[in-house]
Amino acid sequence: MKEKKSISRKDLIRISIVLLVLVLAITLTLVLGLSGKSRKPKDPSVDDPTTDPIESIENAYRSPSSVSVDKAGNIYVSDATANAVTKLDAAGKEIAVRQMNGSVQRVLATGDDVYALVGELAGELVVLDTNLTVKSSIEVGHTPNDIVIKGKVAYVANRFDNSVSVVDLATGKVTATVDVGREPVAMALAGNDLYIANHLSSTASSEDIVASTVTVLDTAKNTVKKTITLTDGTTGVRGLAVSPDGSTVFVTHLVARYTYPTTQLDRGWINSNAFSVIDTKTYDSFAILLDELEVGAANPWDIAVNEDGNMLYVSLSGTQEIMTVNINNLLQYIDTQIEAGRTIIDGKKDIVNYINFLSSLSGTPNRQTRYTLSGNGARDIELVGDKLYVAQYFTSTIDVLDFADKRNVTSSTITVGKQLEDTSERLGEMVWFDARFCYQQWESCASCHPDARTDALNWDNLNDGLGNPKNTKSMLFSHRTPPVMITGARADAETAVRKGMLYIQFNVLEEDMLVAIDDYLRSLLPIDSPYLNRDGTLSEAALRGKKLFASAGCAECHPAPLYTDLSFHKSPYLGTDGTWENREFVTPTLVEAWRSYPWIYNGGVTSMEDIIRKFAPTLKDNEISDLAEFVLSIGIVDEDYGVEQVFGTDKDGNTLTCKLKPGATLETVTVRCQTKTNTAAATVTITLYDADKKAVTSYKQEIGKLSYRQLSKIELSDFKIPSDIKKGSYLEIAITAEDGSALATVYRLNCEVE
Repeated sequence: MKEKKSISRKDLIRISIVLLVLVLAITLTLVLGLSGKSRKPKDPSVDDPTTDPIESIENAYRSPSSVSVDKAGNIYVSDATANAVTKLDAAGKEIAVRQMNGSVQRVLATGDDVYALVGELAGELVVLDTNLTVKSSIEVGHTPNDIVIKGKVAYVANRFDNSVSVVDLATGKVTATVDVGREPVAMALAGNDLYIANHLSSTASSEDIVASTVTVLDTAKNTVKKTITLTDGTTGVRGLAVSPDGSTVFVTHLVARYTYPTTQLDRGWINSNAFSVIDTKTYDSFAILLDELEVGAANPWDIAVNEDGNMLYVSLSGTQEIMTVNINNLLQYIDTQIEAGRTIIDGKKDIVNYINFLSSLSGTPNRQTRYTLSGNGARDIELVGDKLYVAQYFTSTIDVLDFADKRNVTSSTITVGKQLEDTSERLGEMVWFDARFCYQQWESCASCHPDARTDALNWDNLNDGLGNPKNTKSMLFSHRTPPVMITGARADAETAVRKGMLYIQFNVLEEDMLVAIDDYLRSLLPIDSPYLNRDGTLSEAALRGKKLFASAGCAECHPAPLYTDLSFHKSPYLGTDGTWENREFVTPTLVEAWRSYPWIYNGGVTSMEDIIRKFAPTLKDNEISDLAEFVLSIGIVDEDYGVEQVFGTDKDGNTLTCKLKPGATLETVTVRCQTKTNTAAATVTITLYDADKKAVTSYKQEIGKLSYRQLSKIELSDFKIPSDIKKGSYLEIAITAEDGSALATVYRLNCEVE
């Protein structure tokens, strides 16, 4: 054994000094590190700054919503579903990614800054440097959708606030908010005037002219100086561009032939696709169709004009193409031939009635040219010199078309991130927006139901007779609230999807594609109402209106959580002369009613206050105002989970969807998580009550903790409805947390007993 040496007092002192120095060094390092971390500005665009955002992005779909290119050729891409901005070099190599705390609808790279429009109800303008480091975040409106920079001022179009925020970039403050038309989605400057494209019409759809508008904002005064109503039937406005000299504005949109019954598609009978030309001096406008005689150019989205002002570029989101139009030659032809009375077309305003106007100009440079893209979901475009960059939403790709040699246009494809494998829901969304599933590519499902909502028009469908045009319904919660269509012409949304594809798109799809559409529509959840406070809570007026909603009897026909009793009723708006309006209509859901106007069966009312006066004439004006505020706020506040559908079979073996009948067997209940913030594990209790409110049978199942939009399917066994059950019996489905607190309003389904 080695002999142990004793440690002298001097050695102990030396060791103590060394240890003290080490402790001081470690402490100083920690202090400086913590101090440095505390001085680092919190990134307002990231949910959790301690989490690597790339990990979250890798688990999300990549959905390019816009593209912007800086002077160095770097490419910036906004992402609507991965909630991110991505920077790529000119060759397409990823340089940086910045994840935001909400959907990113638009990115703009200019000078030394990159601007991102983020979020929905609590929208933000996020300013980043070219390395995608956040510099500042500015509160703007609901779903900021487009941005224009003029000097040190930014103009932000807030889609669902129907407004434009004027932002002083030097101070980071909003200096003015200007009300504009319905759903502003695109903007461009012409001199001191800001032209703003409004997605949908804001008038009653029973008016003589129903059309979207373009708002002209005087940037010197921040006031609206003109509202331009586009050609009758204009809907689905998406893109806007200004000629280099500022003399002309170009706007992409559909032209709906809503006055015709939906009996065919040939020659754009239901929907045609166009761009409008606006003279900035006179504000005069006219529309030119992009379609060919037997091939539609469905769903034009964005538009750009080159530096020479002689060529237009249009992305066709429904056909996955780019179309070019020689605009100088075309406008010259219109002025010298059409306006001079040398053709059969009766002036500019009449061009919209000639489906083959562009394609018939063979032998001239006016004819349009179409270029097929490599991906799916062509939307935003960016033109830089001779290069056109095309964001493709569903395939997460950017196509780059080089028009330097007009006789030999070349293209390349850049992939943004790694795309997930398509689920049935994602596939259904792609089909919804894709007009290649339609006869001759005239339209997609999104033509009449943009974003699966409403086009704000009346249509005369043939499923319940001819000569009774009715307002387009939103698809939100359509599968949850059968029967569907205003007159209940279809027993359920599953049937409506299949008949719609057959009789509106005139095509037959494989069943798996139709199931995918069902799954996409089922997955839809409401957007927070612009009538809510910025934090998502009800306003004081809406809270008062909520109490009135119950006391005034509104909840009898519109019970939560779906705000419909799934039944037929007559209303004060119906006629008494034996005409078709005298029938009973299905009670509409009030969820997201703020987004589905104009209201009633023929879209004849644009004021919720007017509707309430009709149904509750004894209420005072202040009560009507409060009640309207609540109705227009209805969404899924406090509804962490939602019962989606109840499936079963009747006594004869026929399928039942969200229906309860004597002798039926309940088989499946589906439940979906509806909030991003929910963290509670859920238990679902399904109970059948008789007319005396006594429980007949009950079933309970724990479904655990679901993630946002995740679906749980509960398979029932031996859940029978007695054949002798009496009228007044009902089914209740409660969703609760472990402590028994409610995670949703109790879902109730009445038994249909004759």
